[in-house]
Amino acid sequence: MTPHRARSIFDGLIDDSTLQVKRCDGTFWDHMPIPARVWHYICLAGFEGVASLGRISVDHALITSLVERWRPETHSFHLPIGEATITLQDVEVLWGLHIDGPPVTGRDTTHSADAWSQLCMELLGFMPARSDIDGGRLKVGCLS
Repeated sequence: MTPHRARSIFDGLIDDSTLQVKRCDGTFWDHMPIPARVWHYICLAGFEGVASLGRISVDHALITSLVERWRPETHSFHLPIGEATITLQDVEVLWGLHIDGPPVTGRDTTHSADAWSQLCMELLGFMPARSDIDGGRLKVGCLS
């Protein structure tokens, strides 16, 4: 498996000055309207709120200002009016994303069930039953 680019930068194998940040992929919105068969899957995943917003222009100066005011020790922004943070409920209201229910994840087919068991043993200190592993997912019940 190829290591992530960030790992190569950390290890000094890639000069980070050669990387360019991609700010926006506006070509997605060139394919509007979204075909009904694609829209169906967007809705099933619960992303219709985000998709219906369309292309959003980003205020890079605002983002920079917020980054400068972010305090990781308190997980909040320090603003002239006081501290402020963004909650999961804020994300739900602003973007129309569901915060309850199963997570939207990809399926990891690069590891076998035995490999996942070994990883659980290494990271969590126990080896789950084979029935507790479904593809790349671990049933939460086995953690208790």
